[in-house]
Amino acid sequence: MDGCSRSGSSFRAGDGDGDLTDTQADTQENLEVPGAVFLLIPQQGVEGFVEPAGITTTAKTARLNTPKR
Repeated sequence: MDGCSRSGSSFRAGDGDGDLTDTQADTQENLEVPGAVFLLIPQQGVEGFVEPAGITTTAKTARLNTPKR
């Protein structure tokens, strides 16, 4: 299978679909280097929202780099 330069997934905290680290690791499975991963989460105040700090922490565990702000 050919790799891709961009990949995306969605995640909702407490949805029972596993954890965020696994979701991020799975998303990059066929990703070429360099590439981009896009993560869609519910907005703040909506059930399933994930704090940005949690995304950064799990991204590091999944061996992803996060953009600098």
